[in-house]
Amino acid sequence: MLKVSVKTERNWKNFIHRFLRMKAKSIDVDEIAEQIATEVLNKALDNIDKFNAIATGRLYASGNIKHINKGEYLVYFDVPYARYVEFGTAPHTPPIIALWKWAQAKYGVSSEEAWSIAYKVQQAITESGTKPRPFLRRAIDDVKFEIMNSEELRRLVLAYLEMK
Repeated sequence: MLKVSVKTERNWKNFIHRFLRMKAKSIDVDEIAEQIATEVLNKALDNIDKFNAIATGRLYASGNIKHINKGEYLVYFDVPYARYVEFGTAPHTPPIIALWKWAQAKYGVSSEEAWSIAYKVQQAITESGTKPRPFLRRAIDDVKFEIMNSEELRRLVLAYLEMK
């Protein structure tokens, strides 16, 4: 399983209240955390597609969000190999039958062609491992960037500065 926690700080209410002179009660940190977690999940799913990491669809389908506490959500991918896709692997020899099944699912080829692909892939992984395809880390970075460069946040800060 691969997971990341999205948590809004309790100080967000104070920060927003101070800088925007709003009532802290009107800020729902749980809703903000859920929106951020949803955006991270959606971007991670897009990245799985961009990295061409879809063979059976199990990784893609395993993405989910879980509410942990007020203002805290967990974004996770619940297949055992998610971390290997995210971080890559060192050289090792994967089981040939798993690669055969993967080749059939990924390429829709005959059994004989799938064996040929499986042996070639096994040899490559044995020699070089697998490259990381950071679908979740990139999603987190993208969402952080969007938050930090948010035009809405910029307008709110400028409105606050004009109030002074």
